[in-house]
Amino acid sequence: MKKELILRRLIAGIVLILVAAYIIYLGITYSSMGVQSGYGELTSLGGDLAILGSGNLVAGIILVSTSYMFPKKWIDYVVIALSCFSGALCLVEFPQSEFTNGFHWALLIICIVSLLVAIPWSKNGYPNMPYQSASSNSQQMKTKNNTENSYDYTEEITKLKKLLDDNAITQEEYDKKKKQLLNL
Repeated sequence: MKKELILRRLIAGIVLILVAAYIIYLGITYSSMGVQSGYGELTSLGGDLAILGSGNLVAGIILVSTSYMFPKKWIDYVVIALSCFSGALCLVEFPQSEFTNGFHWALLIICIVSLLVAIPWSKNGYPNMPYQSASSNSQQMKTKNNTENSYDYTEEITKLKKLLDDNAITQEEYDKKKKQLLNL
Protein backbone atom coordinates (compact mmCIF):
# COMPACT_ATOMS: atom_id res chain seq x y z
CA MET A 1 0.00 0.00 0.00
CA LYS A 2 1.27 3.46 -0.90
CA LYS A 3 1.85 6.13 1.73
CA GLU A 4 -0.47 9.12 1.52
CA LEU A 5 -0.70 12.38 3.39
CA ILE A 6 -3.37 12.19 6.09
CA LEU A 7 -4.69 15.72 5.61
CA ARG A 8 -7.11 15.81 8.53
CA ARG A 9 -4.32 14.66 10.86
CA LEU A 10 -2.00 17.36 9.53
CA ILE A 11 -4.54 20.19 9.77
CA ALA A 12 -5.73 19.14 13.24
CA GLY A 13 -2.10 18.89 14.39
CA ILE A 14 -1.31 22.39 13.13
CA VAL A 15 -4.42 23.80 14.82
CA LEU A 16 -3.47 21.99 18.02
CA ILE A 17 0.08 23.39 17.90
CA LEU A 18 -1.12 26.96 17.36
CA VAL A 19 -3.82 26.83 20.03
CA ALA A 20 -1.49 25.06 22.47
CA ALA A 21 1.24 27.67 21.96
CA TYR A 22 -1.30 30.40 22.73
CA ILE A 23 -2.54 28.52 25.80
CA ILE A 24 1.04 28.20 27.07
CA TYR A 25 1.52 31.93 26.53
CA LEU A 26 -1.66 32.64 28.52
CA GLY A 27 -0.56 30.24 31.25
CA ILE A 28 2.82 31.89 31.64
CA THR A 29 1.22 35.34 31.61
CA TYR A 30 -1.40 34.41 34.23
CA SER A 31 1.20 32.73 36.44
CA SER A 32 3.52 35.72 36.37
CA MET A 33 0.60 38.11 37.03
CA GLY A 34 -0.54 35.92 39.91
CA VAL A 35 2.91 35.87 41.46
CA GLN A 36 3.34 39.65 41.09
CA SER A 37 -0.09 40.50 42.48
CA GLY A 38 -0.23 37.80 45.13
CA TYR A 39 -3.26 35.96 43.70
CA GLY A 40 -2.50 32.29 44.23
CA GLU A 41 -5.62 31.31 42.31
CA LEU A 42 -4.43 33.20 39.22
CA THR A 43 -1.04 31.50 39.51
CA SER A 44 -2.78 28.14 39.77
CA LEU A 45 -4.92 28.86 36.71
CA GLY A 46 -1.78 29.86 34.80
CA GLY A 47 -0.14 26.57 35.76
CA ASP A 48 -3.21 24.63 34.65
CA LEU A 49 -3.21 26.44 31.32
CA ALA A 50 0.51 25.77 30.87
CA ILE A 51 -0.08 22.06 31.46
CA LEU A 52 -3.04 22.02 29.07
CA GLY A 53 -0.96 23.81 26.44
CA SER A 54 2.11 21.63 26.91
CA GLY A 55 0.22 18.35 26.63
CA ASN A 56 -1.59 19.49 23.52
CA LEU A 57 1.56 21.02 22.01
CA VAL A 58 3.32 17.66 22.22
CA ALA A 59 0.20 15.93 20.86
CA GLY A 60 0.03 18.41 17.95
CA ILE A 61 3.71 17.91 17.11
CA ILE A 62 3.21 14.14 17.10
CA LEU A 63 0.16 14.46 14.84
CA VAL A 64 1.97 16.70 12.35
CA SER A 65 5.11 14.58 12.31
CA THR A 66 3.13 11.37 11.72
CA SER A 67 0.73 12.73 9.12
CA TYR A 68 2.72 11.23 6.23
CA MET A 69 3.36 7.74 7.53
CA PHE A 70 1.37 4.62 8.17
CA PRO A 71 -0.33 5.26 11.52
CA LYS A 72 0.47 3.12 14.51
CA LYS A 73 -2.03 2.46 17.28
CA TRP A 74 0.44 3.09 20.08
CA ILE A 75 1.23 6.58 18.75
CA ASP A 76 -2.47 7.44 18.68
CA TYR A 77 -2.85 6.10 22.23
CA VAL A 78 0.01 8.33 23.41
CA VAL A 79 -1.57 11.38 21.76
CA ILE A 80 -4.95 10.61 23.32
CA ALA A 81 -3.39 10.03 26.75
CA LEU A 82 -1.49 13.34 26.65
CA SER A 83 -4.54 15.33 25.65
CA CYS A 84 -6.86 13.51 28.06
CA PHE A 85 -4.52 14.07 31.00
CA SER A 86 -4.14 17.78 30.37
CA GLY A 87 -7.83 18.19 29.54
CA ALA A 88 -8.93 16.27 32.65
CA LEU A 89 -6.79 18.50 34.82
CA CYS A 90 -8.50 21.56 33.39
CA LEU A 91 -11.95 20.01 33.80
CA VAL A 92 -11.18 19.58 37.49
CA GLU A 93 -9.45 22.92 38.04
CA PHE A 94 -11.37 25.37 35.81
CA PRO A 95 -14.63 25.31 37.80
CA GLN A 96 -12.71 26.07 41.01
CA SER A 97 -11.11 29.28 39.74
CA GLU A 98 -12.89 32.61 39.84
CA PHE A 99 -10.64 33.77 36.97
CA THR A 100 -11.80 31.09 34.53
CA ASN A 101 -14.04 32.42 31.80
CA GLY A 102 -15.74 31.15 28.67
CA PHE A 103 -12.65 31.83 26.58
CA HIS A 104 -10.62 29.27 28.56
CA TRP A 105 -13.38 26.71 28.08
CA ALA A 106 -13.44 27.49 24.35
CA LEU A 107 -9.68 26.83 24.11
CA LEU A 108 -10.14 23.49 25.85
CA ILE A 109 -12.99 22.58 23.49
CA ILE A 110 -10.88 23.53 20.44
CA CYS A 111 -8.15 21.16 21.66
CA ILE A 112 -10.64 18.33 22.19
CA VAL A 113 -12.31 18.84 18.79
CA SER A 114 -8.92 18.95 17.03
CA LEU A 115 -8.00 15.66 18.63
CA LEU A 116 -11.35 14.11 17.70
CA VAL A 117 -10.83 15.15 14.08
CA ALA A 118 -7.25 13.87 13.91
CA ILE A 119 -7.61 10.41 15.40
CA PRO A 120 -9.19 7.64 13.30
CA TRP A 121 -12.27 6.22 14.97
CA SER A 122 -11.90 2.84 13.34
CA LYS A 123 -9.97 -0.05 14.84
CA ASN A 124 -8.26 -0.41 11.45
CA GLY A 125 -7.02 3.19 11.14
CA TYR A 126 -7.82 5.61 8.35
CA PRO A 127 -9.66 4.35 5.23
CA ASN A 128 -6.76 5.13 2.88
CA MET A 129 -3.97 4.52 5.45
CA PRO A 130 -4.78 1.56 7.74
CA TYR A 131 -2.84 0.74 10.88
CA GLN A 132 0.25 -1.31 10.23
CA SER A 133 0.61 -4.38 12.39
CA ALA A 134 3.69 -6.49 12.90
CA SER A 135 2.25 -9.26 10.73
CA SER A 136 1.47 -6.91 7.83
CA ASN A 137 4.99 -5.43 8.06
CA SER A 138 6.56 -8.90 7.95
CA GLN A 139 4.27 -9.85 5.04
CA GLN A 140 5.40 -6.75 3.14
CA MET A 141 9.05 -7.65 3.82
CA LYS A 142 8.47 -11.23 2.56
CA THR A 143 6.77 -9.93 -0.58
CA LYS A 144 9.61 -7.49 -1.16
CA ASN A 145 12.22 -10.20 -0.64
CA ASN A 146 10.37 -12.61 -2.95
CA THR A 147 10.15 -9.91 -5.60
CA GLU A 148 13.85 -9.17 -5.27
CA ASN A 149 14.70 -12.87 -5.32
CA SER A 150 12.58 -13.57 -8.39
CA TYR A 151 14.27 -10.68 -10.14
CA ASP A 152 17.67 -12.18 -9.33
CA TYR A 153 16.52 -15.57 -10.63
CA THR A 154 15.28 -14.03 -13.84
CA GLU A 155 18.61 -12.35 -14.34
CA GLU A 156 20.48 -15.58 -13.64
CA ILE A 157 18.28 -17.58 -15.99
CA THR A 158 18.81 -14.96 -18.70
CA LYS A 159 22.57 -15.33 -18.27
CA LEU A 160 22.25 -19.10 -18.41
CA LYS A 161 20.19 -18.88 -21.62
CA LYS A 162 22.88 -16.71 -23.18
CA LEU A 163 25.50 -19.30 -22.23
CA LEU A 164 23.31 -22.01 -23.76
CA ASP A 165 22.86 -20.00 -26.97
CA ASP A 166 26.62 -19.47 -27.15
CA ASN A 167 27.11 -23.24 -26.70
CA ALA A 168 29.10 -22.63 -23.51
CA ILE A 169 26.83 -25.06 -21.62
CA THR A 170 24.65 -27.97 -22.67
CA GLN A 171 20.83 -28.10 -22.62
CA GLU A 172 21.03 -30.59 -19.77
CA GLU A 173 23.24 -28.27 -17.69
CA TYR A 174 20.91 -25.35 -18.46
CA ASP A 175 17.80 -27.30 -17.38
CA LYS A 176 19.48 -28.56 -14.23
CA LYS A 177 20.68 -25.11 -13.15
CA LYS A 178 17.31 -23.50 -14.02
CA LYS A 179 15.44 -26.04 -11.85
CA GLN A 180 17.93 -25.44 -9.05
CA LEU A 181 17.41 -21.67 -9.22
CA LEU A 182 13.62 -21.96 -9.29
CA ASN A 183 13.58 -24.56 -6.46
CA LEU A 184 11.69 -27.08 -8.62
